[in-house]
Amino acid sequence: AVSLSRSIPKSHVFFCHNENYPSRELHAVVHRRPEGMIRAVASQELAVLVTKFGVKVDEIEAFKVNANRLFSERQVFYDADGGKERTDISRAAFKITTKQHHGQRRSVSVMADRCGGLVSFAVVKSHTGKELQRYQSHGEDEACAVQNELGEDKEIMHQFIIDREEYLELKKRVVKEILSGNGNNKALGLVSIEEGIEVMALADYCTVKINDVLEVDS
Repeated sequence: AVSLSRSIPKSHVFFCHNENYPSRELHAVVHRRPEGMIRAVASQELAVLVTKFGVKVDEIEAFKVNANRLFSERQVFYDADGGKERTDISRAAFKITTKQHHGQRRSVSVMADRCGGLVSFAVVKSHTGKELQRYQSHGEDEACAVQNELGEDKEIMHQFIIDREEYLELKKRVVKEILSGNGNNKALGLVSIEEGIEVMALADYCTVKINDVLEVDS
């Protein structure tokens, strides 16, 4: 998606990261992941924005939240054991536009949804909004197989099963690079510590901006 968007002037990329938790389980999920939904779910997409599109907090000109409840929602969650209350985002969609450089601005959209399903995707659109290409994390048959496996193992964290191919590829790259002795993060396609700091700063910025727009839905 990134490569295609770079080859098409004024194109727009929309990243959607879905998790497949039932809504009834969100209370436990939110308390298990206290870092918040944007850090927990959207960090991969924000890492792409930082490393591939050069998006940094101080380079953002506009941040627009799609406040339609179908796309963005902020809720109060309770810890079933102690009754502890926590407010978090269950899903959010937003568009980031960077400041102009060399006569150009860059706009990228992100959506993250804890209850969106198994399939995450990226869409490249033309400047008129026409969909040019869609890239999906799982095909139909693969999604069915993953769903069956999730039903068999209730204990393991869902993402370890859903993204297992990506985790395996990452492990292979890390081991290969360690054995080579090069220690080159860029060759691995990994985020550096400095870039990771930018990603976390961007995640916190997004969270504040989203919370400013969304009212809490009880």
